[in-house]
Amino acid sequence: MQETMGQIIKRLRKERNFTQEELAEQLGVTCQAVSKWENDSGLPDISQVVPLAVVFGVSTDVLFGRYNANDDATVDDIIREAKAPLKTDNSNYSEVDCYNALTNALKTYPNNTKLLLEALTFGAGILMDDDVETEEQKDRLYTDCLHYAELVINYSKDVSSVLRAHKWLIYLYCHFGQFENAKKHASMFPKANETQGMMQAWISRAMKNNDDEIKFRCNTFASLLSAIEFELRPLGDAYKRQKKYEEAIKVYETILNIVDAVYGSCEYTPPMHCLAWVHFGLAHSSLLLGNDEAAIDWLEKEYEFNVRNARHFNKQTHLPIPALAACEFKFFSGRYHIEDLKEEFNYSCFERLKGNPRFDALLEKVEKL
Repeated sequence: MQETMGQIIKRLRKERNFTQEELAEQLGVTCQAVSKWENDSGLPDISQVVPLAVVFGVSTDVLFGRYNANDDATVDDIIREAKAPLKTDNSNYSEVDCYNALTNALKTYPNNTKLLLEALTFGAGILMDDDVETEEQKDRLYTDCLHYAELVINYSKDVSSVLRAHKWLIYLYCHFGQFENAKKHASMFPKANETQGMMQAWISRAMKNNDDEIKFRCNTFASLLSAIEFELRPLGDAYKRQKKYEEAIKVYETILNIVDAVYGSCEYTPPMHCLAWVHFGLAHSSLLLGNDEAAIDWLEKEYEFNVRNARHFNKQTHLPIPALAACEFKFFSGRYHIEDLKEEFNYSCFERLKGNPRFDALLEKVEKL
């Protein structure tokens, strides 16, 4: 039997742990009015339908009992189609275009938390890249991102989605210098080393399901590798900003040693390890120590890394090593690595290398890519 609107309102209220008094307060109505709705003794005024949908984080169709379970699959298709051109060699399609496609879909599915999270991800990225033409556009995008994050945090039932929303808010608040707000959201993250994959692996081990245990542990290992690189590279950058260039070089080289120990036998290194930036850090630190030849050595390695990975552009790569053989991640390489490379070689910090035959020859090869 189909639910009445009153039953739907009652179910949504309880799912979100609202009391009737709390819901009434948010809508600006009396507690008696909410009670009448839920008992099917009366219906909300038409002016209350949209505010109800917003409070519950659902579309108005849900309140009217017209929610279609296929909507979730449709949203998945929308997200996939919006992001697909970014994985192809099409320089005319940008992250701004992807964001616009996602926000256009939000007009149809205004409270879908998966769609909201994707819009937040791309919107925050655009803001942090300063890829906005006017201050008015920046303010509007910033406000929209805060709104998207609030909806995801309040209404998503997926913990990882909620934490991703908190993460993007931290990045945005830090980018705009609102550090106290960033700290509040940082406090929402759990203090734990265990992951779901680790726990699933232990369950598989107890069940003597070796295949599943290997799969879970491979995925966890790949995630931990990415996390190590994600933390160590900024550590090297921090030492470099402190003018502790030798310490920075040691940190950067540690990353290369770890990655080489895992991927040394592979032709291709997954882009989850952005070694291009590590090579750049080593080159810049060597340059700041006055060692121009060492700087060029690292720039040559950076060139080789990008050219090698470009051969695997937009192709799934299977890694022939035991540590990650069962990994479910799909590794893709993108042309943006080449564009980054061209930009890096023209950084002002490398200006003094111009005139060095090795650097000039390398620069010429980069410009031809």
